[in-house]
Amino acid sequence: MTRFSQIAAWSPDELASIDQLLNLKGRAERDAWIAQAKRFASTAEG
Repeated sequence: MTRFSQIAAWSPDELASIDQLLNLKGRAERDAWIAQAKRFASTAEG
């Protein structure tokens, strides 16, 4: 299981690797997965 805090800590290279692995065609970056995960992780901690 992957937590939001883990996604929030991904580097741009890790994000690109996941995007390619899942054949998302750039969607992970366009949808700002890392930024969203940071918001969700901070909300979950609160």
